[in-house]
Amino acid sequence: MNIKKIIDIPSTHIGYENIDGLFATIFGMKIKLLALSAFAIGGAVGFIEKWIWKEPEAIIILLIIVGIDLVTGIIKGIVLKDFKSKKLIRTAGKIFTYMVMLFISYNIDKYVPFVFSWLPMAMLSVFYATETWSVIENLAHLGLLNKDLVDLLKKKLNLNNYIK
Repeated sequence: MNIKKIIDIPSTHIGYENIDGLFATIFGMKIKLLALSAFAIGGAVGFIEKWIWKEPEAIIILLIIVGIDLVTGIIKGIVLKDFKSKKLIRTAGKIFTYMVMLFISYNIDKYVPFVFSWLPMAMLSVFYATETWSVIENLAHLGLLNKDLVDLLKKKLNLNNYIK
């Protein structure tokens, strides 16, 4: 059997003269999407570096932790049959709020460093801690962490006064 006959699919079936045209379209599109994604990510990192934080990796780590919180929260909502899609918009609002607060604190530090040099890192640390604690609570509700231990930590760290 001739391999050429197997690969040459009539153009009436797929809309291309041959299989090479089909692959060129598929992979050309993937390369264009990859280039567009790289351009968007590069632009976002440049914006973050200039306006929000001098080290974009810190913001990317924060966004990863927020993403983990989002995923564990969705899974928790599905497992506990308490999933509400309107809660998803809170994540976008939280990210927006975090970025605005980091933008303000970073620019205050940039223009008045002798007074506010501590502010951006303090803000980022609070955001890291808040999101990490939320992930820990989600994992405890899912049974992946000892819920009694998490409750004990929350009580000992006096988090009930800060987190509702």
